[in-house]
Amino acid sequence: MHRLIVGFSLNFMNSKIKEIYGKDASELFSLFNLTQFHLAFWSTRTLPNVFALVFTNFSIGYWITFVYEDAKFCNNLKNTLKSKEKSNLTSYSKIKKAESIKRHDSKKLNLKFLTLITVCGVIFRSELVLLLGSIFLSEVFYFKSLNAFKTFKILLEAFFNALFVNVLVDSWFWNQKFFWPELKVVIFNVIENKSHLYGTLPFHSYFTNLLMRIAPLTYPISLLSLIAIKETRRFLVPFFCFVFIYSFLPHKEWRFVMYAIPMFNFTAAVFIAKLTTLKDDDEKFIKNLKLTTKFFIRLLSFILLALSISGSFISRLNYPGGNSLDKFNNIIKTDIKNGFQSEVKIHIDSFNAQTGVSLFLEEEKIIQYSKNEKLKFNKNFVENNFTHLLIEKDDKFDTNFKDFKLLEKVYGLESIRKKSIKTYWKDLKSLFIEKDQRMQKLLPFTVEIRAKSYILERRDFRQEE
Repeated sequence: MHRLIVGFSLNFMNSKIKEIYGKDASELFSLFNLTQFHLAFWSTRTLPNVFALVFTNFSIGYWITFVYEDAKFCNNLKNTLKSKEKSNLTSYSKIKKAESIKRHDSKKLNLKFLTLITVCGVIFRSELVLLLGSIFLSEVFYFKSLNAFKTFKILLEAFFNALFVNVLVDSWFWNQKFFWPELKVVIFNVIENKSHLYGTLPFHSYFTNLLMRIAPLTYPISLLSLIAIKETRRFLVPFFCFVFIYSFLPHKEWRFVMYAIPMFNFTAAVFIAKLTTLKDDDEKFIKNLKLTTKFFIRLLSFILLALSISGSFISRLNYPGGNSLDKFNNIIKTDIKNGFQSEVKIHIDSFNAQTGVSLFLEEEKIIQYSKNEKLKFNKNFVENNFTHLLIEKDDKFDTNFKDFKLLEKVYGLESIRKKSIKTYWKDLKSLFIEKDQRMQKLLPFTVEIRAKSYILERRDFRQEE
């Protein structure tokens, strides 16, 4: 469901790109979105960042339209002023002032691109205030496309409306008075400066590492677009300012700046579209440049798509807890179908709870679930009448759980190792000769797995009926 919502927001953004920048840019934008593993993978997660991404995508779509309309208005203004007699300074001045007032009339301009980010920052992710501020300052003071006072007034109204709804809903859910979750986040990260407790990375990590990982093709191309194309510079500068300011926070994760991915895809698509539609005028160099660009973009996109698909399969191995609970639920359902009825109560340890176990997987009508972290030993589990355990194996496996027997092992990802050129070439040569493990041979790395999660059943469970 979440992936559909993200896809819908990207499709909206794509429709604006097609409308203003043409079919080539639109198709390239779609291609770049399809070849990025992180964008597709995390779109399925119920994270505030993902909900914020949806709002940001719609915001960018509206922003693209706003910039186009503003540029068209400026061109019309220039033409109007050129047509007047500059000798008549009074008439010229009056026209210029009147047209400027029209341009700055925020009621006539589409401010959805700013109000959406405002609402999103209040409800889902407070760091978006940095992006909002960057866009606001850019549009008001550099491009002079908005009236500062009128725009601020509209955004303030959007802020308080969103805050009222958010506090009303979350105060009821959390059973606390005047509870605003994002304020807690700001206090923890900014006021108390405790984000470093979750690990730190160098200041430059977003620019030199994380952005390159999440957008390996479009991030470097968007940098070229920033230098070469004035139109895309207007979009990219506020986003780079947002990432730069956010880099001061010691704890860094790529999901904190994931809103930049569609922007990189958009600006990279515009850059490539403009490059491949250059007028060659029979110049051999331009023709060769266009052909080479098209070839390498398609080649790199194919490689990234292949890596994205393989990454999707591999990433499933990162959730042994979820896979284990799903397997356990199926075992109990099969027992019930076969006529075996007994009270089922399962303990889930912290490792499994952190690796995929979710409320969405629970079958509350037939199974009782517990995640009490204080329970550690065999005696605790017997006293609390647990019939099954979902645990990570430890050194004293047999001693700690002597009243339980192993029911199932669930495997998960242990490591990924790059193959040497010699080994990879050997695997490729044997690909069509040997039928076993073709997928493993096709990949330029080795995926190692081992048993990560264990389903245990009390020894007397089957005799209780």
